[in-house]
Formats: sequence, structure tokens, C-alpha cells
Amino acid sequence: MQVNEQVITKVKQELISYLYDNGFYSLILMLVLTVIAGCLLVGQVDANGLLGWLTAMLVALVLRGWHLIWRHKTRHPSLNWLEYEYFVGVTSTSILWGMGLLMHMSQTGDTQRGILILLSCLVMAESCVSLLSSRRCVYGALMPIVLSLLLELASEPLWGLISVAVFVLTLMLAMRRLSHWQLESLYHRFNNAKLAQVLRQQSDELRLASQRDGLTGLANRSCFDLSLTAAWRRCCRTQAPISLILVDVDFFKQYNDYYGHLAGDDCLRKLAHGLARIPRRDDDLAARYGGEEFVLLLPFTAEAGALALANQLREWLAHQAIPHAGSAAAEVVTVSLGVATLYPHPGDPASSLIARADGALYRAKSAGRNRISVA
Repeated sequence: MQVNEQVITKVKQELISYLYDNGFYSLILMLVLTVIAGCLLVGQVDANGLLGWLTAMLVALVLRGWHLIWRHKTRHPSLNWLEYEYFVGVTSTSILWGMGLLMHMSQTGDTQRGILILLSCLVMAESCVSLLSSRRCVYGALMPIVLSLLLELASEPLWGLISVAVFVLTLMLAMRRLSHWQLESLYHRFNNAKLAQVLRQQSDELRLASQRDGLTGLANRSCFDLSLTAAWRRCCRTQAPISLILVDVDFFKQYNDYYGHLAGDDCLRKLAHGLARIPRRDDDLAARYGGEEFVLLLPFTAEAGALALANQLREWLAHQAIPHAGSAAAEVVTVSLGVATLYPHPGDPASSLIARADGALYRAKSAGRNRISVA
């Protein structure tokens, strides 16, 4: 429902933008038709009346042009208010045109009357095209001119009235159909765009979920393997060091046996939180390696930097003081860490870094756990 409302709002915005973006073309055509009508009526009607009508039309067109320029810079009001402003402008112009017809058509000959009717039909046709996105504005533009033509042709033969009526009816039916097509096209366009955005968002969420460990929220083993390969290549190209820290919770099986698996899961989450909060660069990665083992991947980091981070993790965990009655290393939860650093060369496998870190971790555990061993 929310998606549909957002799409409808975008459709309305596009329709109003169409009004204002194409407003200048409408004004230019209206100005040309007004000049043609003025030239046609010179010498045929009262000069003062003609001058007054032309002046009023020009002022109205200038004011509408100024309004368009102003609104192109500041479109802050609601969509309904913007449409209302445009409606006032086109209706005022149409009323002035209709007044000109009422004032001058009766003073001209048949040829001039026919041309004025033709010009009025052009004005109505142009209004239907340029105002297609607003039915309110179309009615505001057509009604004054249609009423003026009907009043002027009331004394004419029946065929004149029928011709105008048929033209107006055809114009309205065509406008209605085109408006329906326009709305349908815009709705499907924005609806498809919105659905595509939702699908992209869901796809991104699924992709991220597939790279995250469900228990700890850290990167999973698959994500770590991909990141290690990419980091190994970068460091190989630049001949920069790459470090790896393997972290293993000491006597974690005994912790699960003593406190239960739910408490064990909570312990792993706390350790993952500590790994995530250790200050690192953006391209460093903390991941769950498997079971109670975690890993810190540190591209462009020398051995001293990796060792400093390993000490930070041990100090943070000691400060947490998570009780561990089943541990032979301490009365609280502790970890053993294996640190390895390499300067990779072309042809060297990335797995060699893991092997060195794993060997260092094995030595730390063999030496009594709760310590850091460097490869």
C-alpha cells in the first residue's frame, strides 16, 4: 500500500512538472496567435478596444511567463497548490481571449470571423495538448472560449454550431483518451522503477545475509575466504605485508557443558562484539572462522600492528571477566591467539598465511592457552 502511494505521488509530481516544463511553449504559441488575431482585426474593429484587448493579453502572458520562471526556481508548495496556480493563469488567459471574440467578431466580415474561429480552435487544441496532465486546467482553458464561440454563433446557421460542437466533443474525447494513456504509462513506469528498487534492496539484503554469520553477526567463513583472496592479491601487487590473527576460546566445550549451549552462544556473541569494536581500518575484516574460532584479517598491517590488536582483544576480554568455572587456564573466559604476517609474492598461495597462523595458535594452546603466539 505504501509503495502504491509513493508511486501515485511520483505520478502527480511528473504531471505537474510536465505542466510547468512545457508552459513556455504554450505561451509562445498563444503570443503568436494573439499577434495574428491583432493584425487580422486592425482596421476592422474599434482601435481603442483592440488596443486594450491586445494590451490585456500581453500583460497576462507576461505575468504567466514570470510565474513560470519563478516557480522553476522555487517549487515548494503542495502539488495541488501548484496546479491551482497554473489553472488560474490559463483560465485568465482564456477568459481574455473569449472577451476578445465577444467584442470583435460581430464587427468583422465573414472571412475574418472564419479565421478567428480557426485561431480559437487552434488555441483549444494547443491547450488540450499542453495541459494534458491536468484536467482542471484543460476545462479552465476551454470553457471560456467554447462559451464565447457558442454565444457568437447563436445567430448563425445550424451547421456552424454543429461544427463547433463536434470539434469540441472530438477534442475532449481525444484529450481524455490521451490523458488515460499518459497516466497509465507514468504509473507503470514509476511502479516498475519502485519494484525494481525494492528487488535490488532485497537482493542486497540477501547478499549481505549470505556473507554474515547468523549467531554473531560477523562475516562468515565464505566471506572471509573471498576477502582473503582479494587482500592477498592487493598486497602481492604492492609488496605490502598482510597479517592474520586466529582466535580460539579456551576450553569452550567445558563452558558449554557447565553453563549450557545458550550461555555458550551468548559468550560467542560477546567475543564477536569485542572483535568488532577493536579499532581497525575499513579494509580489515573480523569473521567467525568456525565453531569457537574467530579470525582477524589485516591487509597492509605489519607484525607489530597485528600483535598490538591481539593484545587489545585479550585486555578487553579480561576486563569483561566472563566467569568460566570449567577452564583450566583461568577463572574467566580467555582466548588463545595465533598471529602470522607475510609479504606475499606472485605464485604464493593465500592458504600459507592461514597455515602459519594456525601453527602459531597450536603453539599457544600447547603452551597452556590464554596467550599470544607469533609465527
